[in-house]
Amino acid sequence: MRHWLVALLALIAVPAQAQSDDAAIRGIVRSIYAGYQTKAVSPNIKEPRATARFTAVEKQCAATARLLDKTEPDASYGYCANDYGVWCQCQDFEGIDFANMKVDVTIAGTDATATLNFTGGKDPDLRLSFKRIGKGWALDDIWEYNRLESEEGSEPDEASYRKRLVLNINEMRETLNLPAWAEPKG
Repeated sequence: MRHWLVALLALIAVPAQAQSDDAAIRGIVRSIYAGYQTKAVSPNIKEPRATARFTAVEKQCAATARLLDKTEPDASYGYCANDYGVWCQCQDFEGIDFANMKVDVTIAGTDATATLNFTGGKDPDLRLSFKRIGKGWALDDIWEYNRLESEEGSEPDEASYRKRLVLNINEMRETLNLPAWAEPKG
């Protein structure tokens, strides 16, 4: 009888954890996009918690851009996604209704994705990739679907925001005659 009770409790716990994880991912997405629900020209974006790898790439891109700008002011413009809003995939988010954004969450063990459709097209706009860190979730990458559509001959890896930033870092480092930089392993 005791074994049956333990088995029953285990069956109940798994769906409850999945629901909890789904709610957590959706909460992170809501938190990011809450600033876009105002009519502010520059929304106040609450950056999500990120993995050490993602954070290292963003910090390295910013630091390398500052170095490049010391040699020639504004030489880094366009690198590190500083010429558009990564969260809206735009320069001006007028007309995008983030309040009605469709969010599909998929969880597979310690990985999760939130696929976002905020422009109303048949294809998604972004996919946020998360890793479980302790009891919570941290952003590990952003998949930019428009990169595949807009750049002829682009490869699927080029839709990875994190990988594109690493390419940006190394292009700037080459200009600065610095050795290539490798992102930390995940």
